[in-house]
Amino acid sequence: MANFSYKRIEKKISYSFQNKKLLKEAFTHASYAYLKNLKYNNERLEFLGDSVLGLIIGEYLFKNFPEQPEGVLTNAKAYMVHWETLSTITDFLEIPDFLLVADADRQIRNNPKIKENLFEALVGAIYLDSDLQTAKQWVLDIYEKTGFLVREPEKVIFDYKSKLQEILQGEGLGLPEYNIIATRGPVHDTSFIAEVKIKGKVVATGEGKSKKIAHQNCAKKVLKKLENKDLNELLDED
Repeated sequence: MANFSYKRIEKKISYSFQNKKLLKEAFTHASYAYLKNLKYNNERLEFLGDSVLGLIIGEYLFKNFPEQPEGVLTNAKAYMVHWETLSTITDFLEIPDFLLVADADRQIRNNPKIKENLFEALVGAIYLDSDLQTAKQWVLDIYEKTGFLVREPEKVIFDYKSKLQEILQGEGLGLPEYNIIATRGPVHDTSFIAEVKIKGKVVATGEGKSKKIAHQNCAKKVLKKLENKDLNELLDED
C-alpha cells in the first residue's frame, strides 16, 4: 500500500496543484473522514467532477464529429464516461493505493466504482484549482494516452452483448448462452470467468470484476473474431 504523497501523486497524474488541500480532499474517502473526524471527503468533488467530465466529453464529441447524429454521440459519450472506463484510467494512472480510507476498508481501493469516484473527484479538484480549459486539456490528454479518446464514434460498441445478440438473431441463430465457469482471487477482489455458447458450442471466454463485465468481455471477443471470419466458420472451428 502506498502512503499518501503530494509529490508522488502529482507526478503520476502529470499535474501540480496550486491548492494542495484540493488534492488531499480528492483522495479522502468518506470512511477515512469519519475515522479522523474531518469535515470534508471527496464526495462533493466527485459530484462536481462528474458534471465537468460530462461537459468536457460532450463538447469534444459535439465539436469533432459534426456529421454524427445525437444517438451516435450519446452512445460514444456513455462509453467514455462509463465507470469501467474511468476505473481503467485510474489504474493506468496508478493512483488507487493513495486513496485515504479507514484501515478496515482498505480493500475498497480495488473496487471499480470507488476508482471511478476517485477519478471524478480528481477532475473536480483540477477544475477548481485551475479552470475549465486546463481541466479539459488534462482530461483529453489522459484519454489519449489510455486509448479511450474516441476517434470514430459511429464504430463504438458500448453494449457488446446486445450487438452480438442482434447479429445472431439476424442470422436466425437465437440467443447466445452465457455461463460463469470459475472465479479467481480473494473475496474482496474476485474476478469472474465466463463462457459464451452459440448453438451449444463454446466460442469464447471472458473475465471481469463482475458477472456482467465477464459476459460483456465474452461477447466482445466473439465480435472481434467475427471481424475476420463469418459465423459458420466460427462455429465450425475445433
